[in-house]
Amino acid sequence: MKILIVSVITGISADWTSLATYDSYDISTQDYNQGSVGQSSRYYRDSNNRGSSDICNAPGLTPTQQTLCKVFPDETRFLQMGSRMGKQECQTQLKDSTWNCPAKISPNGFSFKTKRNTKEEAFGKAILAAAGMKMLATGCAMGEIEKCNCKNKNRRDSSGRSQQMCASEAIEFGYQWSKQFIQQEFVEGENSPLASKKRSSGDRNRSGKSVRKTKRRDEEQRMLALYNAEAGRVVAKNSAKVTCKCHGVSGTCSTKTCNNKIDKFGTVAKNLVNSYKHAKRVRLNPRTHQLVDRKNKNRVYVDSRGEIMNVSADRNEIVRLVYTRRPTDWCKLDDKGRYFNAGRTCRDDVSESEETSCEKLCCGHGHYQNIRTVKRKCHCKLGDSWEKLVCDTCEEEIRETLCRESDTK
Repeated sequence: MKILIVSVITGISADWTSLATYDSYDISTQDYNQGSVGQSSRYYRDSNNRGSSDICNAPGLTPTQQTLCKVFPDETRFLQMGSRMGKQECQTQLKDSTWNCPAKISPNGFSFKTKRNTKEEAFGKAILAAAGMKMLATGCAMGEIEKCNCKNKNRRDSSGRSQQMCASEAIEFGYQWSKQFIQQEFVEGENSPLASKKRSSGDRNRSGKSVRKTKRRDEEQRMLALYNAEAGRVVAKNSAKVTCKCHGVSGTCSTKTCNNKIDKFGTVAKNLVNSYKHAKRVRLNPRTHQLVDRKNKNRVYVDSRGEIMNVSADRNEIVRLVYTRRPTDWCKLDDKGRYFNAGRTCRDDVSESEETSCEKLCCGHGHYQNIRTVKRKCHCKLGDSWEKLVCDTCEEEIRETLCRESDTK
């Protein structure tokens, strides 16, 4: 408790995605879509070149998150894999959009390049929270998390494959644990209420209007992050469906095994893209310190205590993300005279109305052809030991079309 109080007052820079940038091990899309995450978990536990608590030193974690990490190493590793999966899927889903989830990576974590409190930031928070929950639920259901709170423990059949006997409990476990871990940064981090209060007391040299604006943006960002992370988890939870398998001699269905599990994350992410497209602009009520509807102040999304409200749990309703800032003008030049998509690849062989067209992405600044050489593995074959592939290195020319820099640069 003493550590918690100190960290709240100091307002450390907290970001749970520092788990994703801590070491170099990564998983592929196939790992989490085809169920081989168990191998990933065992890799972490069995690796001799890593201490079990190494990842707990990730610089972006709050003291409470570091403690949770040390007590629950399996859960933290799956949350790490979830953050990487969320980043990858965000870029996959929006690869043809004007904003395509470009990531800024640092030792303290990664963030998607966008202004704060925008609907793009809302989508980033939602998809990362959903991915963390998905991976934890998967690891729990597969029996890869020792302290997973399943009522019915996994059993193994004669072939050694795990029969998922606690799928519903696993979903709830993934939901609760990811929520508990991620929300700590909004209790202890630099955007927590007490940290913002301390920071504002040191802003006496700035104008009153500037201080009030910064304080309001901080409060909005904390509430939006809480709400949109919850929205991401709800979308993941709502995607769960029951699938059954028949067992019996000669195709009979004498016994049936049914599991309730979250859908493939690609499907969850598509649902979140729909939530992003239907995102709703809200506002902070300065009198009550609540995040409310712009037209109906009685419709509260986050109250002054941080309680989240009005996230639809109905599978038939779209879960809408929320934001407070006006939509971004991607063609507007920044302080360095550069527009957002300068240098990005575009297509000059599609209609100008297409999202990926050079006309749309390059904001009228033009485009040019570029040729670059990349190296890749080729002509692979099994080595003499029959245990690993031996490959040649081939060079390949890539022709691409890029948006020009702005005329003012």
